[in-house]
Amino acid sequence: MIDPIHFESLRKERPLEIRCHRCKRLLSHAVHVLDDNVKLDTRSDEPVVPERTIALVSRLLAEVGEFIGVDRDGYIVNRADLVGAQDGGERNGCCGPDGQAGPNVFCPCGHAVGTERGDCYMPHFVSLDSHWIDLCPLEWGVKGPDEK
Repeated sequence: MIDPIHFESLRKERPLEIRCHRCKRLLSHAVHVLDDNVKLDTRSDEPVVPERTIALVSRLLAEVGEFIGVDRDGYIVNRADLVGAQDGGERNGCCGPDGQAGPNVFCPCGHAVGTERGDCYMPHFVSLDSHWIDLCPLEWGVKGPDEK
């Protein structure tokens, strides 16, 4: 498991995978740490980070200010990369979930893993609480408990 303190040192390392902290199920495509020279897209109705990348929440907050319920020590990813996660919880918003009601992305085991923000008036991202997920170096050929 990788904590936010060691996260930035992984930029040139192998890809990472996101797993549920409770059951260890694989929840994502392989993701790479977003390079510092790649600007976050903070326009409304656009993904903040490109697919297959991950960044620290603190980087987003430094650019756009506060978001309700975002773990400062967490991570942000593109929703398209969370292929093993499910929508759930309250998903309020007019054109997509605004994340104001708390966690709305879950592992199939029922454990909350993040909060999607994807309404038309905001930049789109999923914030992953560092206590809800495990961020691990991709181990080629190693599968989780429910993977074939």
